[in-house]
Amino acid sequence: ANAPSMFYLISFCALELAGGLVASLVFKITHAQEGSTEDAPASMLARLSCEFVGTFVLVFTVCCCVMSGSGTWNATAIASVLMAMIYATGPVSGGNLNPAVSLALGLTGDMTFPEVAKYWAAQLLAGAAAGSTACVLF
Repeated sequence: ANAPSMFYLISFCALELAGGLVASLVFKITHAQEGSTEDAPASMLARLSCEFVGTFVLVFTVCCCVMSGSGTWNATAIASVLMAMIYATGPVSGGNLNPAVSLALGLTGDMTFPEVAKYWAAQLLAGAAAGSTACVLF
């Protein structure tokens, strides 16, 4: 194998390991009560982490779909990611993934406004990070 191929192989393996470490860290944060017998609600850090990850993945998918220029499967891709993120984050944070949803829950009394503000911060930071990542990629 030539040198660039070996570099890409080593880089790919290193990034796969880094991704696995990040995934295990996020799981540890969001599922801290995993394995315990008590049914305690998720911590605020766990809920905000879920909102950040879910919103990041959703916004990143939307950006990639828009920037790809092909509209054939965009709606299906976005809807699939939205469904997967709601199922993944719903049990921990409620799966809001959108500041408008968080505001609506605040207005109906299902969330307190300090919670709404924290959710907004996580969602807006995730959206900015996802948009920036997509711009770097494209």
